[in-house]
Amino acid sequence: MAVVSYTCTVCKRTIDLIQNKIGLDWVGYCNITLGCRGVLQQQQVYPDFIRGQLPPDVVGLKNWVQRQVLYNFTQTVARSTWTINHDLGILPSVEVYVNIQNPDGTMTQVEPPPGLLEQIVYNTDDQVTLIFASAQSGIAQLIGRYSNPDILNPRPVATLPAPTPTIQLTNNGELTIATRLSTVGSLPLLPVTLTYTSASGAGISLTYTADSTASDTSPWSDATQVLIQGKVYTVRTFNVQTVAGDITNGSAVAMTGISPVGALTLPVVSINYPLNAFVVAGNYILYFEPQTTFQISGAGLANDVTWTVVDSTYDPLTMQTTIVVTNTIMPAFPILTAMIIQAGSREIVPGEVLILLGSSPFTIYDQITNAYIDFTAVNTVATQFAIFYNAGNLFADTSIESTIYPPIRSV
Repeated sequence: MAVVSYTCTVCKRTIDLIQNKIGLDWVGYCNITLGCRGVLQQQQVYPDFIRGQLPPDVVGLKNWVQRQVLYNFTQTVARSTWTINHDLGILPSVEVYVNIQNPDGTMTQVEPPPGLLEQIVYNTDDQVTLIFASAQSGIAQLIGRYSNPDILNPRPVATLPAPTPTIQLTNNGELTIATRLSTVGSLPLLPVTLTYTSASGAGISLTYTADSTASDTSPWSDATQVLIQGKVYTVRTFNVQTVAGDITNGSAVAMTGISPVGALTLPVVSINYPLNAFVVAGNYILYFEPQTTFQISGAGLANDVTWTVVDSTYDPLTMQTTIVVTNTIMPAFPILTAMIIQAGSREIVPGEVLILLGSSPFTIYDQITNAYIDFTAVNTVATQFAIFYNAGNLFADTSIESTIYPPIRSV
C-alpha cells in the first residue's frame, strides 16, 4: 500500500491520499480548503505508508468538510423531463441509465443512446433537470466532486417551466367515468377497453365492465347521473386492478374501445335499396365506427348475416340513424320485425367518456366539480403519456384537464 502527497496550486496546502492501485488516481480540484479554486498536483509517493494524512489547519483558511457526495435518483414513471432535488450543495456530475424492455418482458438499464438525453439543466446548487427526447424511466446517479460550488460558473440558467403537476385519478384502482346517455345508451353494464403502452412501445389491452352504480370508494358514489355543460351523463366505475396483466409502471393509458349497445336492440324501420342502408329508430345517437360489424335479429334467413358498416349518420329531427353497409341488401329483406344488435367494439368520440375527478381521501366531500378529463384528449402522440399507470392506480397531468362552469352537479 502506498500514499500519494498532493499540493494545491492556490492555497499551497498539502494532503496525503491512499494510492489507487486498481485504477488511475483521480486528480482534480482542491478538496482541502473551502472555496479554493486550485488544482491538486501530485508531489511524492510514499510506498511504505498505509494511511493518509489530513493537512494541518491554517489560520485564515477554512477547511472543506465533505458533504454527501452521492445521490441516487429513480424515475419510476416514464417522463420526458426529470426534476431531481439532490441537496448536494454543489453542481454534480450526472450519470443516467434508462430502462429498456427485453423480449421476455424484463427491464434492463442502459446508458441513453445519442440524442435521447437532450439537455442537463442545473437549476440551483441543489436541483437539476434532465430533458429527454421522449418519455423515459430509469435512474440517475449524481456525484459531487468539488469543494467550491462556483467552480463551474457561469452555470446554465434554467429556462424550463415548472414540471406539470399530476392528479391521482383512481382510489385503490377505482376509476369514475361519466358516459353520455345519448351515445352509449343506459345499459347497467358497459364494456370498455383500456390499452397500456410502456415507454418501449409494448402494449397490453384489457377490457373492463363499467357498472352504472358507482362504487363506495368513488368520490361520486352519491350520484347516478350528472349534468355537465347541459348534457346528462351516467356515472360509472370500474377497477383497473381487477383484471390481471403485466403492466409496467409508467405505461401510458388510453381508452381504445367501447361496446355502446351490447344487448340493447333497435327496430329497423326501413331500408334504402339499392343504397344498401338500414334506417334505425332510436331516441339517442347510434354511432357506428366504420368496419364495425353487427347482426340482424328476427329477419328470417338474414339472422346469420354479418353486416359491415361503411358509415353512419344521425338525424336529430327524426331521431333516426342511417347505417350504410358493404353487404348487398335484397329487396325482399323483411323489416316489420327486424331488430339490429351491434357486435364488437368501437373507438370513443369526444365528449362521450369523461373522467370524473376527486382529491384525497376521495370521499363524497372531495369531488372536483369544476374540471374533468376527456378520454379522447390522450389519444394523440403529443399527449400519449398524459394518463399513466403506477403501482395499481392511474394518474394524469393536470394540463389535460378541462375546466368548466357551471360546475358539475347531480341530476
